[in-house]
Amino acid sequence: YIHVVIGILSLHIDLYLNHTDPKPDIICLQETWLTNKDTLEFEGYSIFRKDRDIDTVQHRGGEVATLVNQSILVIEIDPRKHAIKDLESIIVDIKVKEGTFRIINCYNPG
Repeated sequence: YIHVVIGILSLHIDLYLNHTDPKPDIICLQETWLTNKDTLEFEGYSIFRKDRDIDTVQHRGGEVATLVNQSILVIEIDPRKHAIKDLESIIVDIKVKEGTFRIINCYNPG
């Protein structure tokens, strides 16, 4: 499931009202507006985030988060090794019995 949210309040509303039963295994979010000072936790999910540093950011906006059901084996990949330097991005490999799937969640702040 991929969805663009604007701000953390929208994120909470979207997750709790629209994704309750059954819960998705993988959720990719853009425009979370999270910073390195914000916390984000959802029971049953491993959370991978790319936030802006609130002390150096010039404006709000952007940021991405990928949520993966904790029952799934997941490995985070460094996006800098894949020439995705100017994008806010998260790369994870999902390991399931059918094989390995790469999920790339990115946002272009430019």
